[in-house]
Amino acid sequence: MLSATGSNGQVTLNWIAIPNATGYLLFRGSNANDFNTFAPITCFLSSTITYNDTEVTNGTSYSYAVMTNVGSDFIFSNIVTATPNTPVPLAPTGLTATTGDAQVNLTLNTIIGATSYSLKRSGSQTGPFTSPHLDTTVINGETYYYVVSASNTAGEGPDSERVPASPAVPTPIPTATATPTATPTATPTNTAIPGPTAAAPPAPVLSPPPSSKYTKFKSQPNRS
Repeated sequence: MLSATGSNGQVTLNWIAIPNATGYLLFRGSNANDFNTFAPITCFLSSTITYNDTEVTNGTSYSYAVMTNVGSDFIFSNIVTATPNTPVPLAPTGLTATTGDAQVNLTLNTIIGATSYSLKRSGSQTGPFTSPHLDTTVINGETYYYVVSASNTAGEGPDSERVPASPAVPTPIPTATATPTATPTATPTNTAIPGPTAAAPPAPVLSPPPSSKYTKFKSQPNRS
Protein backbone atom coordinates (compact mmCIF):
# COMPACT_ATOMS: atom_id res chain seq x y z
CA MET A 1 0.00 0.00 0.00
CA LEU A 2 1.48 3.35 -1.13
CA SER A 3 0.51 6.74 0.34
CA ALA A 4 1.52 10.30 -0.60
CA THR A 5 1.24 13.59 1.28
CA GLY A 6 1.97 16.96 -0.24
CA SER A 7 3.51 19.80 1.77
CA ASN A 8 5.57 22.91 1.09
CA GLY A 9 7.92 22.06 -1.80
CA GLN A 10 7.79 18.30 -1.37
CA VAL A 11 5.73 15.12 -1.49
CA THR A 12 6.29 12.47 1.18
CA LEU A 13 5.72 8.85 0.10
CA ASN A 14 5.34 5.84 2.37
CA TRP A 15 4.70 2.18 1.56
CA ILE A 16 4.43 -1.15 3.31
CA ALA A 17 7.43 -3.43 3.06
CA ILE A 18 6.89 -6.52 0.87
CA PRO A 19 8.29 -9.82 2.23
CA ASN A 20 11.22 -11.17 0.22
CA ALA A 21 11.43 -7.96 -1.85
CA THR A 22 14.93 -7.28 -3.18
CA GLY A 23 14.29 -3.59 -3.86
CA TYR A 24 11.82 -0.92 -4.94
CA LEU A 25 11.59 1.34 -7.99
CA LEU A 26 9.62 4.58 -7.65
CA PHE A 27 7.72 6.03 -10.62
CA ARG A 28 6.26 9.50 -10.99
CA GLY A 29 3.78 10.73 -13.59
CA SER A 30 1.60 13.69 -14.45
CA ASN A 31 -1.60 11.73 -15.11
CA ALA A 32 -2.80 9.01 -12.77
CA ASN A 33 -4.96 7.54 -15.52
CA ASP A 34 -2.18 7.27 -18.10
CA PHE A 35 0.83 5.18 -17.10
CA ASN A 36 2.63 6.35 -20.22
CA THR A 37 3.27 9.63 -18.40
CA PHE A 38 5.17 7.79 -15.64
CA ALA A 39 8.92 7.49 -15.46
CA PRO A 40 11.24 6.02 -12.80
CA ILE A 41 12.83 8.67 -10.58
CA THR A 42 14.80 6.57 -8.06
CA CYS A 43 15.32 3.08 -6.69
CA PHE A 44 15.78 1.76 -3.14
CA LEU A 45 16.99 -1.24 -1.20
CA SER A 46 14.41 -3.52 0.35
CA SER A 47 14.85 -1.82 3.76
CA THR A 48 13.60 1.55 2.50
CA ILE A 49 9.87 2.30 2.88
CA THR A 50 9.72 6.11 2.68
CA TYR A 51 10.91 8.88 0.35
CA ASN A 52 10.63 12.69 0.16
CA ASP A 53 10.31 13.94 -3.40
CA THR A 54 11.62 17.52 -3.42
CA GLU A 55 11.85 17.88 -7.20
CA VAL A 56 8.31 19.25 -7.33
CA THR A 57 6.53 22.58 -7.74
CA ASN A 58 3.94 23.91 -5.32
CA GLY A 59 0.46 23.84 -6.80
CA THR A 60 1.20 21.04 -9.29
CA SER A 61 -0.28 17.55 -8.86
CA TYR A 62 1.95 14.47 -9.12
CA SER A 63 1.07 10.77 -9.33
CA TYR A 64 3.26 7.95 -7.98
CA ALA A 65 3.60 4.17 -8.07
CA VAL A 66 6.16 1.75 -6.64
CA MET A 67 7.32 -1.39 -8.38
CA THR A 68 8.64 -4.22 -6.16
CA ASN A 69 10.91 -7.03 -7.26
CA VAL A 70 10.21 -10.35 -5.56
CA GLY A 71 12.24 -13.14 -7.09
CA SER A 72 11.45 -13.06 -10.78
CA ASP A 73 8.16 -11.26 -10.25
CA PHE A 74 7.52 -7.51 -10.51
CA ILE A 75 4.64 -6.18 -8.44
CA PHE A 76 3.20 -2.67 -8.87
CA SER A 77 1.58 -0.79 -6.03
CA ASN A 78 -1.51 1.31 -6.18
CA ILE A 79 -1.27 4.74 -7.84
CA VAL A 80 -1.51 7.78 -5.55
CA THR A 81 -1.66 11.52 -6.27
CA ALA A 82 -0.50 14.45 -4.15
CA THR A 83 -0.11 18.21 -4.62
CA PRO A 84 2.60 20.15 -2.78
CA ASN A 85 1.38 23.51 -1.56
CA THR A 86 2.74 26.65 0.02
CA PRO A 87 1.65 26.65 3.68
CA VAL A 88 -0.38 29.49 5.09
CA PRO A 89 1.76 32.24 6.66
CA LEU A 90 2.80 32.12 10.27
CA ALA A 91 1.29 34.55 12.77
CA PRO A 92 2.71 38.06 12.25
CA THR A 93 5.07 39.42 14.89
CA GLY A 94 5.96 42.88 16.10
CA LEU A 95 2.43 44.29 16.07
CA THR A 96 2.66 47.78 17.62
CA ALA A 97 -0.12 50.29 18.24
CA THR A 98 0.58 54.03 18.42
CA THR A 99 -2.33 56.19 19.54
CA GLY A 100 -3.30 59.71 18.55
CA ASP A 101 -6.35 61.95 18.59
CA ALA A 102 -9.25 59.61 17.71
CA GLN A 103 -6.95 57.29 15.77
CA VAL A 104 -4.65 54.27 16.18
CA ASN A 105 -1.69 53.63 13.89
CA LEU A 106 -0.57 49.98 13.68
CA THR A 107 2.70 48.58 12.34
CA LEU A 108 4.09 45.03 12.17
CA ASN A 109 6.94 42.95 10.79
CA THR A 110 6.29 41.83 7.22
CA ILE A 111 6.17 38.12 6.34
CA ILE A 112 7.92 36.80 3.24
CA GLY A 113 5.36 35.28 0.87
CA ALA A 114 2.34 37.02 2.39
CA THR A 115 0.07 38.66 -0.17
CA SER A 116 -2.23 40.51 2.24
CA TYR A 117 -2.90 41.24 5.90
CA SER A 118 -6.15 41.38 7.86
CA LEU A 119 -6.38 43.84 10.74
CA LYS A 120 -8.96 42.98 13.37
CA ARG A 121 -10.25 45.03 16.29
CA SER A 122 -12.37 44.33 19.32
CA GLY A 123 -13.58 46.22 22.35
CA SER A 124 -12.95 43.07 24.40
CA GLN A 125 -9.73 41.22 25.12
CA THR A 126 -11.35 37.95 24.07
CA GLY A 127 -12.95 39.18 20.84
CA PRO A 128 -14.70 38.61 18.60
CA PHE A 129 -12.32 40.49 16.31
CA THR A 130 -13.60 42.19 13.18
CA SER A 131 -11.70 43.80 10.32
CA PRO A 132 -12.34 47.57 10.06
CA HIS A 133 -11.83 49.08 6.63
CA LEU A 134 -10.30 52.26 8.04
CA ASP A 135 -9.69 52.51 11.75
CA THR A 136 -10.51 56.13 12.47
CA THR A 137 -13.82 55.42 14.20
CA VAL A 138 -12.23 54.99 17.62
CA ILE A 139 -13.22 57.14 20.59
CA ASN A 140 -10.73 58.92 22.80
CA GLY A 141 -10.45 57.33 26.22
CA GLU A 142 -11.74 53.92 25.10
CA THR A 143 -9.45 50.83 25.04
CA TYR A 144 -9.34 48.69 21.92
CA TYR A 145 -7.60 45.37 21.23
CA TYR A 146 -5.99 44.49 17.91
CA VAL A 147 -4.73 41.35 16.15
CA VAL A 148 -3.53 40.86 12.59
CA SER A 149 -3.22 37.82 10.31
CA ALA A 150 -1.42 37.24 7.01
CA SER A 151 -2.68 35.44 3.91
CA ASN A 152 -1.20 33.92 0.75
CA THR A 153 -2.39 31.65 -2.03
CA ALA A 154 -2.85 28.82 0.49
CA GLY A 155 -5.16 30.80 2.74
CA GLU A 156 -5.15 32.85 5.92
CA GLY A 157 -2.74 32.12 8.75
CA PRO A 158 -3.23 32.43 12.51
CA ASP A 159 -3.68 35.71 14.36
CA SER A 160 -0.84 37.61 15.95
CA GLU A 161 -0.57 38.37 19.64
CA ARG A 162 -3.16 40.87 20.89
CA VAL A 163 -2.13 44.47 21.59
CA PRO A 164 -4.20 47.14 23.40
CA ALA A 165 -4.52 50.80 22.43
CA SER A 166 -6.30 53.79 23.99
CA PRO A 167 -6.54 56.85 21.71
CA ALA A 168 -6.39 60.28 23.36
CA VAL A 169 -5.81 63.91 22.57
CA PRO A 170 -2.05 64.47 22.70
CA THR A 171 -0.83 66.55 25.62
CA PRO A 172 0.44 69.85 24.27
CA ILE A 173 4.10 70.50 24.78
CA PRO A 174 4.59 73.78 26.69
CA THR A 175 6.34 76.45 24.70
CA ALA A 176 9.32 78.02 26.42
CA THR A 177 8.96 81.79 26.94
CA ALA A 178 12.03 83.80 26.11
CA THR A 179 13.28 85.98 28.99
CA PRO A 180 13.59 89.58 27.82
CA THR A 181 17.15 90.86 27.81
CA ALA A 182 17.74 93.89 30.01
CA THR A 183 19.01 96.93 28.18
CA PRO A 184 22.27 98.05 29.79
CA THR A 185 22.15 101.54 31.33
CA ALA A 186 24.82 103.93 30.10
CA THR A 187 27.18 105.08 32.83
CA PRO A 188 27.32 108.90 32.92
CA THR A 189 30.70 110.33 32.01
CA ASN A 190 32.07 113.15 34.15
CA THR A 191 32.71 116.01 31.77
CA ALA A 192 34.77 118.91 33.08
CA ILE A 193 32.98 122.22 32.79
CA PRO A 194 35.44 124.83 31.60
CA GLY A 195 35.86 127.73 34.06
CA PRO A 196 36.75 131.29 33.28
CA THR A 197 40.04 131.67 31.46
CA ALA A 198 42.71 133.24 33.66
CA ALA A 199 44.15 136.44 32.31
CA ALA A 200 47.73 136.19 31.16
CA PRO A 201 50.16 138.09 33.43
CA PRO A 202 51.35 141.40 32.03
CA ALA A 203 54.58 141.32 30.12
CA PRO A 204 57.46 142.72 32.12
CA VAL A 205 58.56 146.26 31.25
CA LEU A 206 62.21 146.37 30.51
CA SER A 207 63.92 149.41 31.89
CA PRO A 208 66.86 150.81 29.97
CA PRO A 209 70.15 149.67 31.32
CA PRO A 210 71.86 152.08 33.66
CA SER A 211 74.53 154.27 32.31
CA SER A 212 77.83 152.49 31.82
CA LYS A 213 81.12 154.11 32.79
CA TYR A 214 82.73 152.51 29.82
CA THR A 215 82.78 154.36 26.49
CA LYS A 216 82.19 152.41 23.39
CA PHE A 217 84.96 152.74 20.88
CA LYS A 218 86.08 151.15 17.71
CA SER A 219 89.14 149.04 17.93
CA GLN A 220 92.04 149.87 15.75
CA PRO A 221 94.24 147.31 14.08
CA ASN A 222 97.72 146.84 15.45
CA ARG A 223 100.15 148.43 13.02
CA SER A 224 103.41 147.41 14.62
